[in-house]
Amino acid sequence: MRKLDRRTLMAAGTTLAAGGLLGSTATAQEGDDGEGGAEGGGSGNGDFGRPDGVAWRYDGSYRIDTTVATGGRVHTQENGSISTLDAEDGSLEWETDDIGASGAPVVEGDAVYTAGESIRAFDAETGEERWESEVGGNGIAVAHGTVYTSAEGTLYALDADDGSIRWERDSFEVSWELGEDEFEKTGEEVTLGDADEEGVYASSPLPDSGNSGIAAFDPETGETEWSLSHFMDIETLTAGSGHVAVWSGGDQIAYLYPMGAQERVVSDLAEDILITDGIFFTNGPYEFTAYDLSDGVEQTWQYEGDAIFPYSVPVVVGDTVVTAHATPKVGGEGTDERIVAYDLSTGEERWQYAFDGSEWSHGGFTWVAADEDTVYVSRNDELLALRSGLDDRDGSEDDESGDSEDEPGEEPEDEDPADEDSGNEEPAGDEPEGDGDGGGDEPEDGQDEDPSLELSVSAPDSIARGESASVDIRVWNHGEDAADVTITLEAGDVSESVTV
Repeated sequence: MRKLDRRTLMAAGTTLAAGGLLGSTATAQEGDDGEGGAEGGGSGNGDFGRPDGVAWRYDGSYRIDTTVATGGRVHTQENGSISTLDAEDGSLEWETDDIGASGAPVVEGDAVYTAGESIRAFDAETGEERWESEVGGNGIAVAHGTVYTSAEGTLYALDADDGSIRWERDSFEVSWELGEDEFEKTGEEVTLGDADEEGVYASSPLPDSGNSGIAAFDPETGETEWSLSHFMDIETLTAGSGHVAVWSGGDQIAYLYPMGAQERVVSDLAEDILITDGIFFTNGPYEFTAYDLSDGVEQTWQYEGDAIFPYSVPVVVGDTVVTAHATPKVGGEGTDERIVAYDLSTGEERWQYAFDGSEWSHGGFTWVAADEDTVYVSRNDELLALRSGLDDRDGSEDDESGDSEDEPGEEPEDEDPADEDSGNEEPAGDEPEGDGDGGGDEPEDGQDEDPSLELSVSAPDSIARGESASVDIRVWNHGEDAADVTITLEAGDVSESVTV
């Protein structure tokens, strides 16, 4: 599970090394349009047009889940090093040594901020280090001229200009009622969640209760503005537009609260949550939902796919929502993978961009980044820039695969991969790389394969005696008839069965 508006969370680093600028042998190739092509109907009108093809590829150091595109640059982090590319052609502008950075950089104004064992700030244009803080952090948010972070149960506010500590908080009080009972607890493991124009938001387990506390702090002073109790652990917190949303892996449900109110106003099955541009997004199996938060809470649209599994946190560019999707292929032959764009207000599908081959394992996760005319994705260990308007740029080739004639929302017709002149080295229909799930396994000898049913199992390789672990089992029925499925789990001489 991952969130985020790119302002916010990044994981903590573990090592610290001197920063410095490096050259790089990585290459970015321009005008290579051989990775799939545009599909779906519609003109792609609005702020974000359908990509014509691949503007450039970058094979240097990057991670798609740490990639941020803004201000004409693409910033990314891998192995503790920050790399910044020119968004126009993918050329490397600057790169640091391994400074122990972790997670995605956060860009604010002309500065790039990084988390890790120490919080650092760099000049976005030159990569020159501006300051290094005395504290580290397991996440950062930048707002109000301040860099917020948390480490070892303490929330810190750092001056964005020099990294000095403005204030810190190591606890907050929470009180709530349950029936006729009243409770008061102190959260003493404060973890940063998010920051917006109104405040800074954090969470903490509440001892001896099984609950978690959520608190809002004054961004200038660190004083508690309000707090509330949530009935389980919190792994992700996002805030904005007068609301705060939380998610945990315990029940995979997204919960939305009005600021400071104990009442939950949305409960959605979800893999990811995001509040941005006045919209609350929940992204889960077969459903992608948007709630307008401008005047209360109103569900404005919901995408329900028969066999579409959302794979990424959405990115909003102007009035367009961009996300990655994949459609499981019947018979365990991987996934049909694509970038899909929706109208922010109505949820109407604007365009699709399909890829050749299957790289995203079903039930897995990927990320996308985007700026005003480009979507950035990871394919075949390369960072790809998919760009609209290539026909208007000198030196760029047309998309070789062309546009299909499908109407908006319709699935493209199946094509013989041998007939595609895409130039993609990965053949269509390749099996996705395994990550422990059982999707796409061949049936055992003597068993009849039912192509209408698909099974996905995600579990640890081993479980130590006396310990517990989560096993995620999902069955998809792609057929027209209902089916009863019996699932049996065996451990030693213990066997449990359930029919769904």
